[in-house]
Amino acid sequence: MKEKMTISRLISEEKKLLNIMSGDVAAPSFSTHTYIDSSNEYIGPYTLEQYETLVKANVQKLIDNTNRLVAIRHALTQANNNTIIEVNSIPTLKMVLNNKKPVKEKITIAEAINRKRFCTNLLTKVCKPLNQRFNIDIMQKSKVEDKIECTIAKNLSAKFPVDSKNAWSPEKYNEAKLKEQEAHKLKIVDPNKFIETNAIANWITYLNEYLMNIDTILSEANASTEVEVEF
Repeated sequence: MKEKMTISRLISEEKKLLNIMSGDVAAPSFSTHTYIDSSNEYIGPYTLEQYETLVKANVQKLIDNTNRLVAIRHALTQANNNTIIEVNSIPTLKMVLNNKKPVKEKITIAEAINRKRFCTNLLTKVCKPLNQRFNIDIMQKSKVEDKIECTIAKNLSAKFPVDSKNAWSPEKYNEAKLKEQEAHKLKIVDPNKFIETNAIANWITYLNEYLMNIDTILSEANASTEVEVEF
């Protein structure tokens, strides 16, 4: 028997069938076999013949549903491998740093599903720790600023001791202070321009948007694409 279904319906049928099969196997009435005294003619409320008929029927239903489930899974796999959709290229850190736009790509549904898994792992395993490292590095700024202030204060104290400070004019003191400040400026060493471009936060945003777009495109393709299932 052949039947046409959309990919969305196949996904729904697979989930529904798995739940049905799980419920059937867990039901108190389901049994694979039992043990009795050979002198007994009844197994619970059933005669031996009724029990055997019931067990065979339950197992046959399980066999039929398993065959249907395998057919659905095969059809889904084929559909995912053969259906082409158009998506953007995966946002990379290099693209973000260089302010490059993604390009359109034609891929299968199976590849799109793999990309979802890949991007989710990328966000969890790389982007999140990278953003944490960026924030830790940002916090170094105030520590270096405090250190610079202490260095300037120490140098000025050495040049203008308290017991002889009055011998120096305010102009001389301010001039020396300006020189110290000029000599101890805060310098940002950011060769990749992460601060200027806000690249890490943008990368995370683009990846999340990419995942949402993939979901939308997959939903549309699943709802509109029909495949033939042979049971």
